[in-house]
Amino acid sequence: MECLRVKLYTPTGIFKNPLSIKGIEVYPLPPYSTIIGLIYRALGRKWNGEYFQISIQGDYQAMYRDYVWFKKYNFDKKKLGKLPLQVPVLYNLWLLIHIKASEELLNEIESCLKKPKELLFLSGGEYPVKVEEVKRVKCFEKHLSEEETITLNYNAYIPKEFKEKISLSGTGEGILFSLSYFYKNSQKPKTYSWIDAYYFQKGTEIYGSLILDEDNNPVFLAEPTTEELKKSEGEEYVRFYAGNWLMASACVGVLKVLENAGEDIEKYVEGKL
Repeated sequence: MECLRVKLYTPTGIFKNPLSIKGIEVYPLPPYSTIIGLIYRALGRKWNGEYFQISIQGDYQAMYRDYVWFKKYNFDKKKLGKLPLQVPVLYNLWLLIHIKASEELLNEIESCLKKPKELLFLSGGEYPVKVEEVKRVKCFEKHLSEEETITLNYNAYIPKEFKEKISLSGTGEGILFSLSYFYKNSQKPKTYSWIDAYYFQKGTEIYGSLILDEDNNPVFLAEPTTEELKKSEGEEYVRFYAGNWLMASACVGVLKVLENAGEDIEKYVEGKL
């Protein structure tokens, strides 16, 4: 199996979780949709329904807090307002990306990442992205025993399905995120498909059924799915986004009120409003 390995650098990164309160919560690495957007910016064209697999790993030197403009539409005044909001910022961010695609698409991506059609940037365009490496690498599957563990040199997203095939040595269960992936449709309103992936920090020891590139870097390819969440006829579902406990707790509270609509809700409220 052959993949395209890409190394990127940017001075800062802000990857807001769209479900967090006022954009305060950020992802520790860019979600899949952000990298896909960068690829199509390099291609100089819009997404035409192609699908490919991506592995995202990365590291940063430090995290600090800075102010950004938070924009919000004021329905009473009928105008767009903005206010300064403090958010976490990743400083000196390096990314290790692996891409698996058809030969034709892989050739196109490789060519355009070497000579992008447009200026490349991440997280709003404040700073450009430097493409440090674009290289074809051979990847192979290998089963490692517990005595042959390898250590992650980068923080990594490991898709939920992939994690079930590997074992981790004494590092906990990781942090589960739901990450935006490809568009379900490119017409407005645009909607994304989502992938459940665990975030593990560098230094984590892993073994089991792995994919390694020719330099012994593990590769965690996400499946290119755009399937809707399925539900049985007449059954409703709610999807919670792990890693965002504040949003989850708020959803639980709202559901409890809706569940008991028409009842006296004072028993659910502490203190006075």
